[in-house]
Amino acid sequence: MRLMFLSEHGSSLGLATHLSSEGHSVTFYTDNESLLGHGIVDIAGPDSEFNAADIYCYDHNRFSKDADQARKEGLRVLGASNWAGLIDSNKEYQDDLIKLAGWKRPATLSGANLYVTLWFNGDRYISVYNSLVYRRFMSGGAGPDLNCVGMLANFDTPTNRVSAEIMQPLERILKRVNHRGCFHVHGLVKDNQLSVSEVSAQFTHPLSYLLFENSNVSVSEVLLRLFNESSQPIKHLESWASGALLSVPPYPYDITHKPVELKGVQPANLKHLWLNDAQKINGQWYTAACNGQIGFVTARGSTPEEAVRRMYRTVRNLEIRDLQYRNDIGRNMSPVLESLRHQGWLR
Repeated sequence: MRLMFLSEHGSSLGLATHLSSEGHSVTFYTDNESLLGHGIVDIAGPDSEFNAADIYCYDHNRFSKDADQARKEGLRVLGASNWAGLIDSNKEYQDDLIKLAGWKRPATLSGANLYVTLWFNGDRYISVYNSLVYRRFMSGGAGPDLNCVGMLANFDTPTNRVSAEIMQPLERILKRVNHRGCFHVHGLVKDNQLSVSEVSAQFTHPLSYLLFENSNVSVSEVLLRLFNESSQPIKHLESWASGALLSVPPYPYDITHKPVELKGVQPANLKHLWLNDAQKINGQWYTAACNGQIGFVTARGSTPEEAVRRMYRTVRNLEIRDLQYRNDIGRNMSPVLESLRHQGWLR
């Protein structure tokens, strides 16, 4: 299968790398002047033709116009769209969308944060899982809010409450806009009531990687099922999955820096890595000196503890100078998980 990736900041490089390792023909394009992806996948130049792929992946809403035009031409497209861009850029529209689904906005920021990721094939959900997300850069919740630097997800069958209050009202909207891909709902649970802080249709949100980590089918099969309205739900290998952002200084600051060698990256752990700022020179991995955000590491397990332990084991096998990551993912989460179970959000 031939796949074309059009990227703004390299957030789809990990996905492209995995598809290439499965034996598919992958071409990666970015107008970023860095060496992002060089030596890892085939890099398209500025004059390349983008009309010979089976699937096109646009990882940033800057490409919304081109992506929607490709859809109108009958091409199979994932990622950016005018609708997804409108959700991210227009607060009033996002408010209207949340209201249309029958959800309430939170009155306060207190409560348990619950993220629900839903994969939709145009007619039905093929995967749904609930996550706790670590947003702040440093352990203990310190540092800037970066949206997602760690995650712990449960893949058990959605509860009746998740189905009734999130899945069913959202399904009508996704069908109406002919959405194919993933959709993320950031809910806040307080006093046994759900409110929704934000929603997103970002295809390369870090929560998306957890499905690929915990799926019984290949990455390419996951993508193909999004274009088949009769496709069956994806079976999950384990009940839990976890993930953490890996970075090197100067991240999260935008400062020019030199490439850093990524020692320890090898086929055995590459399947659990979703690289972003990366390149390969003479068989050795380096950052591409783009932004210092190496990417995410993921793992799965039968329990939260096992998923987290496996994830950190992969991290320990890497030898990267000044490696940055949160070391407290999954710590002291039992009371939160038990509360969500008691209220009917988790099994």
